[in-house]
Amino acid sequence: MSALDLTTASGLVRALLPEVTLTVWSLVVLLVVAWRHRTEGDARLAGWLSFIGLLTAGAAQLWLWLAGAAPAGLPQMVALDTFRFAGNGIILLMAAVTVLLSLGYLERERMAVPEYYPLILLATTGMMFLAGAEDLIVVFLGLEVMSVAVYVLAGFDRRSIFSAEAALKYFLIGAFASGFLLYGIALVYGATGNTNLTLIGAQLATGTAPLMGRIGLKAAGFLALVRVLMEAFPSLMSQWQPVIAVLAIATMIAGNLIALNQRNLKRMLAYSSVAHAGYLLTAVWAGTRFGAGAVLLYLLAYGLTTIAAFGILATLGSGGERTVGNDDIAGLADRRPWSALALSICMLSLFGFPGTFGFIGKWYILQAVVHQRQVILPVVLVLTSVISAGYYLPVVMAMYMKPGRAESEAAASGRFGRFAAAAVAASVAAVILFGLWPAPAIDGVLRSGAALVESAPPIAAGE
Repeated sequence: MSALDLTTASGLVRALLPEVTLTVWSLVVLLVVAWRHRTEGDARLAGWLSFIGLLTAGAAQLWLWLAGAAPAGLPQMVALDTFRFAGNGIILLMAAVTVLLSLGYLERERMAVPEYYPLILLATTGMMFLAGAEDLIVVFLGLEVMSVAVYVLAGFDRRSIFSAEAALKYFLIGAFASGFLLYGIALVYGATGNTNLTLIGAQLATGTAPLMGRIGLKAAGFLALVRVLMEAFPSLMSQWQPVIAVLAIATMIAGNLIALNQRNLKRMLAYSSVAHAGYLLTAVWAGTRFGAGAVLLYLLAYGLTTIAAFGILATLGSGGERTVGNDDIAGLADRRPWSALALSICMLSLFGFPGTFGFIGKWYILQAVVHQRQVILPVVLVLTSVISAGYYLPVVMAMYMKPGRAESEAAASGRFGRFAAAAVAASVAAVILFGLWPAPAIDGVLRSGAALVESAPPIAAGE
């Protein structure tokens, strides 16, 4: 493929082909939903159309990747590099598995409303815009497209007061976050006269950035993506690294301590995700190709593991699994040996046990940070990971070492459908495969991280 001229409409459409494809599919699914929306079969039709749409967008992304798509000159609005392609691949994979798991789950929870699937596609589109944003305006647009869809998804179960509460809280927090992000973008634009990440990075690298530019970094830089920090603000690394370090330490400690006090498995996984966000921030702190690669690697490891864990939990209860605790899964190995084995692998991977993909992800984050001669962040990461054993390992012990009890009617009716079982099995198999043979994944993320760093203005420190 020749270099794409991103200043022309045709070049921009080709560069955005995966996002455009998914947007078109979301509109197609929305039209089908407007026509057929009364039965569970209609919801399944919308689900399968959404799955096909995700596969089509993935094919478009793969075509750009294999064709070696690159910008002709300065990137305009959207990036064309392997970091974007790898990020989009992870996002589309997670979305496809989510759709497969949702097909039977929504029916069982009596939420088989087909509008759910266009919202998934629109949220995925917003995430893809974030992964490939080369301009602060696109960062904001991608964030809003994703957030508006997720607000609705959070409150999708209109019968549940907890669902409504989650949607309202998420909306309020998101509104405040958007305000801070816009304020930071305005400060950066006032300081540099640009919203393009490459141009901002080039100007700030000259060392002539006024105080306003440094403040705008503090307000919005760490809320955006790795691309924003590593392309627009590499010369101000000494300014944003302390902020990232404080956030990483706070989230690792708070996330693990709060998760340690949870008795509900779903809430435990939700709070532990705060700690995993801290691990990712630790990789972001490095500001190198190793750090960027570690972000991609850990996102893939965490995404595969978490989606498999939630998929398994979806078969163990009803009403959103709000009541499933360690006592409810006691003796699960006797009743459902394969489910118990898969959930055990997920818990061990989230803990970072050797031989799992989660261990490889954490080890690579440690390498990226230690390579920059940072001591505090690796120590906190290791210690908080040890704390996480206090809530991950009891899940395994309950399934294999506690006496079982009769399976509830809700759990008995929540067994896997064929496609959900295949999705969970494939995810767990990938967790084991990349845990034992991580070389292909590591090589891929290294190349992707290198592409991101090479596009940034040169800096004195780091790699």
